[in-house]
Amino acid sequence: MPTIIPGPDTDVPALARKLLDAADHPSEVATDTSGNTTAFVISDELAEKLGYGTVDVEEPEDGDGHVDVNGSTESVEPGNVHEDNETVEEPKRGGAGSGGEVWYAFLEDQGVEIPDDVTADDRTELIALWDAHKAAQG
Repeated sequence: MPTIIPGPDTDVPALARKLLDAADHPSEVATDTSGNTTAFVISDELAEKLGYGTVDVEEPEDGDGHVDVNGSTESVEPGNVHEDNETVEEPKRGGAGSGGEVWYAFLEDQGVEIPDDVTADDRTELIALWDAHKAAQG
């Protein structure tokens, strides 16, 4: 099933309405919040109906079916991109490997300023700092 990852200039509520209006049933549209932004997972039929993924592009063998609604033919995983275009792999937001210590070390490695009153025990605050840092970058 194709995944639509809205770009920074995409009106996400309008996109959601467009997808749901075109769907025969609401179950054809699901949200995926596992990345840095909300993505939409849609049925193959709905993608075909809307014309997503109809560009003749040679897809790599490990292609994942992502469609960029802003017209790019390249599929990019959600993630923060440094000025040198190096993708940063952020820690998990839940489950194993998502603890405050991991996030604290990650933020330090990324050069994010951590207030003195925030400790590794404040995982939610550390994630919020990262999200604010990403938003400020671009």
